Amino acid sequence: MKTIMTQPLCKEGYEKFAQAGEIWVANSGNPTEYLEELSTADALVIRIGHLNAQELEQAPNLKVIGRSGIGFDSVDVAAATARGIPVVIAPHCNADSVAEHTLALMLGLASNLVECHNEALRGNFEIRNCGRQFELLDKTVGIVGFGDIGNRVGRLCAAFGTKLVAYDPYLSEQQIAERGAQPCPTLEHLLKAADIVTLHIPLLPETKGLIGKAQLARMKPSAILVNLCPRRHCV
Repeated sequence: MKTIMTQPLCKEGYEKFAQAGEIWVANSGNPTEYLEELSTADALVIRIGHLNAQELEQAPNLKVIGRSGIGFDSVDVAAATARGIPVVIAPHCNADSVAEHTLALMLGLASNLVECHNEALRGNFEIRNCGRQFELLDKTVGIVGFGDIGNRVGRLCAAFGTKLVAYDPYLSEQQIAERGAQPCPTLEHLLKAADIVTLHIPLLPETKGLIGKAQLARMKPSAILVNLCPRRHCV
């Protein structure tokens, strides 16, 4: 069995794949750069990269496509399905990392970290008096998408004394409340209520372009938006 990896995995993951046969690491997410190797591959593991229908046609032996994450929008699933090729994902694999990174961005924005750092390097220590910093304590964090990652983000934010509101059309109000947040009936309701809005939703036809000019206008003038996948949900 020949497996192509767009980028190397951790040692433990690499060793498991090595037990099944040959591994070729592309160090690239663009399949057009290694079509010859792809033409003889049995499996493709995409960490950062893509595979569209045209590129898939260059892989006649491919039997499975794996994503080392939970998103699959970088793969043409319909084309793979038509060929009988399963597309598999790795639920929960990086959920804690994403949640912690979300909190890091919130803290960085709340403390005006980047500007303060850059100005301090220039010798401008008066930047501390700019008045753009704030504490998370008692702020309302609005979580759009209260699934696995959103729920973890909520637990981390709660430790800082924030108030949680959440919008998720796939969860009942009771389920959201049981996870420690006040349910919002609509996205607009959440946008108006939150001091910080963070997005944790998959790319679907109904979520593409979810946040645009009209939605930003509904937010408080002082509110901040944390979006780890801007190409997916903002216009």
